[in-house]
Amino acid sequence: MNNGLFTAGVLPGAPTNDFEVKFLICDLLYSAGEPVSFDQLATTFQKTGYVNYFEFSALIQEMVQQGHLQEVGKEKSVYQLTEHGSRAAQEFAHTIPLSVRERCKEELGRQLKLGRRMRENQVAIRKTEDGYTITIEIPDIGTPLMNLTLFMPTRAHCEAIQRRFLNDPQYFYKGILSIATGDSHSLGPIVESGENLFD
Repeated sequence: MNNGLFTAGVLPGAPTNDFEVKFLICDLLYSAGEPVSFDQLATTFQKTGYVNYFEFSALIQEMVQQGHLQEVGKEKSVYQLTEHGSRAAQEFAHTIPLSVRERCKEELGRQLKLGRRMRENQVAIRKTEDGYTITIEIPDIGTPLMNLTLFMPTRAHCEAIQRRFLNDPQYFYKGILSIATGDSHSLGPIVESGENLFD
């Protein structure tokens, strides 16, 4: 694709043609070892700047039609490699610069971890007459480990809490438990992970 719309905004060293973009996508899914959604790949390329969104969008269905990818699960736009795609990843991924592949894998890893955090924990933001509430829940077998509702004046405040919680649910939970019980010793060290899955 030589149309400027499909190559605008990409960084130096990025894939320069359709084949290289396809090899990069195959390599990412091969390394992930689990199904990956369209949005997770799109966000990965947006944050790394190595693949233009329009080119990626145009190629993903082409890769399904050509047998590199297959859609999985009940939700559409979630993909895993076929045997054909796995061979492409192993045979041709080396044609993409290592720095590009590693940076994309790092970012996709963050997106996959965020996806798991969102599946394993529940956050609900609701509008009220005088502001917003945010409800945070850590499910367990039977009764949830934690179910906490806070009032906040703006949605932005709620979203900041949501990001902080999903970045480190264990730290959030242990901190609240320590304050609520007054027992910071039996819980072990309460240390923030320092992860940031949103920036």
